[in-house]
Amino acid sequence: MMTSYRADSVYFFQADRLEIVVTGAEWLAKDMETVRVDLSSGSADRMPEGAELWSVEEKDGSYTITVRAMMRTSNRHHQIFDSTYYDTAGVEYDFYRWSSGSYADAGQTESKYFYVTFGIEDYPYTEVWLTPSYSSEWVAPTPITVNIK
Repeated sequence: MMTSYRADSVYFFQADRLEIVVTGAEWLAKDMETVRVDLSSGSADRMPEGAELWSVEEKDGSYTITVRAMMRTSNRHHQIFDSTYYDTAGVEYDFYRWSSGSYADAGQTESKYFYVTFGIEDYPYTEVWLTPSYSSEWVAPTPITVNIK
């Protein structure tokens, strides 16, 4: 019911002091464990915060899906979706290949966005339910330090 994290390491055994620095958090809302994507229209009911369905391309019964997401920090990509997806009957599948990249707009030296592309192969349906890694994110205005020891 509740997630807990532990850090056991001999590295910390005789430390004079320990602290945790929180710079942000992400979470997955219960009502967003899956998101529906209409493959025929290239639209999604909703997407994780900061992400949008960029394109859906079909070729010979397989689909290539591209999602654009805002970078949280400069030149860093993060995981938007897990590799598990479901068909209209709730049957579970996995994709095993994806790529990501960022491209600066004309006149820009850095991109604010990155793109993740993955394929759903030999898929006979026009709807798919993807599994987001998160639904919302929060960035601390200043890092929060918690002294442990």
